[in-house]
Amino acid sequence: MGNILKRQTPPVSDVSLLGYDAKLNPYLNDPFPVEDDLKALIEQLHAKKQKAHFVIGTREIPLQVAEFWPLWSLNHEIFTYSAALKGAQELYGADYAKYAYPYIGTPWLCEHFGEGYSAFWFSQEIEGEPIVTLGINPRGRWQNYYLETVRHLLKDLNVDGIRTDLNSRRATQRLRCVLDETRPDALLDAVTGNNLRVENGMVSPMVQYMEHLSMLDSIEFTDGFSYGAGPDYYLVELSGAPFGVNTSFHCGNPGKALLYGSLARKIQTEDPGLESLWKFCDEFGLKTSLFVGYWDENCPVQTGEKDLFASVYAQKGRLLIVYFNMAEVDKDFLFNVKSLKDLGFDPETAQVALPDIPGFQQGRKLAILNKLTVSPGQAVLLLVSNP
Repeated sequence: MGNILKRQTPPVSDVSLLGYDAKLNPYLNDPFPVEDDLKALIEQLHAKKQKAHFVIGTREIPLQVAEFWPLWSLNHEIFTYSAALKGAQELYGADYAKYAYPYIGTPWLCEHFGEGYSAFWFSQEIEGEPIVTLGINPRGRWQNYYLETVRHLLKDLNVDGIRTDLNSRRATQRLRCVLDETRPDALLDAVTGNNLRVENGMVSPMVQYMEHLSMLDSIEFTDGFSYGAGPDYYLVELSGAPFGVNTSFHCGNPGKALLYGSLARKIQTEDPGLESLWKFCDEFGLKTSLFVGYWDENCPVQTGEKDLFASVYAQKGRLLIVYFNMAEVDKDFLFNVKSLKDLGFDPETAQVALPDIPGFQQGRKLAILNKLTVSPGQAVLLLVSNP
């Protein structure tokens, strides 16, 4: 994050994620060692017409928080009392989180505590101190401190949104209220890995957090998901379209995200194809389009091919059709006069083209009866419009 302005090359996202940074946000939580520098960075982003979304954790606190030792003295009112480590599950079985196994986590924790804690993430030393975090009670009084930290970020540092992990529904309700009261246009984004694993309780995140969805602006799904799975998995586990919430996921080809009503986020620093796709979607007006997924019986485009799917973004007088091939072989489809008539366009005047999206696909106009081929794991975007 400290070098974020140096790393950016136009065009860039209109939102910058202020995540882990050894100087500005080393703990993903309070305390913030150099708050003036953090505020200066946010002002620079705003000067460039970019929004700043801040990453802050809600399930753990670092050793460096000023109140750490008084909190530790409260006999586990604040800190949880379990292992909370993937490695512990392998050692002690699926019930590892029910017991206070000793000597779990980093050498520092084993030496200073020994037992009676939940070891969460840790990092290298900063200014001579290891970054060690311990899990906290999701319904404890410390949630008040977390909420006031968020209020401080919004009010005093002018952060435009919060990206956080999820806790109890009550905590999310209170967090949403803080955002709406302090900065009504602020966005609340959640992030989660796949919890459908033994060590995480064997629960699908979309089911686990369903009672939170109405209070969120988006969810990003990260590690542990079966990104090579079939279309039903993507629809149920990763797409937010059936639930009315925007999601993003690491699917490799950003066209696959578009198939499910999502727009892929930038993962690598240099990714001109994705940035070109963002620009095209803005020019088309994706935000105000009517989205109809391939699973909807009212979807106006049907491919007639197994494992070749098509979803539609509709604007007045324009359609963006997203084709995606989930088969292991090339798939062909024919876009013909009947297709245009079914979509409400005049075959004599309608314009059909592959939009030019540098790094994603080459543009060209199409004649009627053009056969198009979609390679395995690839997408084709087709634009139909009136002159």
